[in-house]
Amino acid sequence: MNSTRRTFLAGAGATVGLSTLAGCSGVLGNGSSDDTPRCDLDRSRERGTSGWPTHRGDPRNTGAVLDADLPAPPLSVAWSATLGGFAATVLPAVTDGTVVTTNADDVAVAFDATTGDERWRRTMENTRAWAALVDGRALLASDDGLHALDPATGEPIWTAPHPDGPVSFDGVLGSDGDIVVLGTDLGVVALDAESGDQLWTHRTGLASDPPPAVVDGTVYVPNADTYLYALDAATGEPGWRFKTGARIRSAPVVVGGRAFVGSNDGTLSALDAGSGDEHWRRELGGEVWTPAVTGGHLFVPAAPGYGERTLTAIRADTGEECWRSDAFTGATVAAGLDHLYAPVESEEEPTTIGAFDPTSGEVVWRLTGFDGRLSDGPAVVDGRLFVGGVTRDGVVIAALEGATD
Repeated sequence: MNSTRRTFLAGAGATVGLSTLAGCSGVLGNGSSDDTPRCDLDRSRERGTSGWPTHRGDPRNTGAVLDADLPAPPLSVAWSATLGGFAATVLPAVTDGTVVTTNADDVAVAFDATTGDERWRRTMENTRAWAALVDGRALLASDDGLHALDPATGEPIWTAPHPDGPVSFDGVLGSDGDIVVLGTDLGVVALDAESGDQLWTHRTGLASDPPPAVVDGTVYVPNADTYLYALDAATGEPGWRFKTGARIRSAPVVVGGRAFVGSNDGTLSALDAGSGDEHWRRELGGEVWTPAVTGGHLFVPAAPGYGERTLTAIRADTGEECWRSDAFTGATVAAGLDHLYAPVESEEEPTTIGAFDPTSGEVVWRLTGFDGRLSDGPAVVDGRLFVGGVTRDGVVIAALEGATD
């Protein structure tokens, strides 16, 4: 698809080729603004928590932002910091005025969320691209294991070695504050958040890369063996498992008694969180990544074909589609009731952060003038957007803010 058609679809709400569906207002017609299908978000079903302690914002993996914390565009760069390293994108964690991230190479670093002043920096061998802030600890994985550091000083609290056998911490961490659950190249391991002691392990024989959800005493684990597993958080004992059609690269999102998970077979499934029974399935094509959920709707990134990216709005109760936009060009979304923040395409700029109207899919703003590519995160806390990217000098972290009176 050429860039001219992408721009047209983004500006028109990406209504071409979509059917009108229940749960969304508007009907398809001659393409006028009155005919653009819309998703009516239910404000009583707002999701999100204060802070962004893990990759998907909260233990349920919602990627959602409370309205009180959501900045309104236009945004500008409040501060940015170059971390060196290779051409990777990094996933910041932000809580209590502290930003912790890595350069996905040899550095873990913390910044003051307001000023961008560096608080501490530690050298680590082959740091992973994510960070987490759990139970007053900054958690980061490297070739030496999982490290818990004091978020104020960077001083070590504990280190959990990689599990016994040919296993290493290669997945992204999920946590409810009491336990941390981390994917390995052969399954998943649970640790005590306070001590780092190993509680249990569950092996599948293949990797668990995306972050698990930890909700109400159950851990929901996606695995490369095509299954989503529901495990007892205290013991690791299996409850149910659900088979998809291909490798799972989507973190499970658990809200409202349902677990939503995408698969590389191009489908998104809504499951009963207690039993694993499938309520509905939606075909999106290609790889389906982690949705963001708020207002009774899912906003689902997918790669339907080589070099293609789409963002689709789906009604959580029924699986019905409201709109689809191919202006999206990343893998992650931060969702609020008034705006979605996500990477977008631009004819004039490299990949950059933009804002979508969640009711129509229209791109209403995009950051311009930044000398580099901003494409991952994003974490939204206290009216600021924290995002990872790459410049000529290496990995970068940036804080964006809205206009102030």
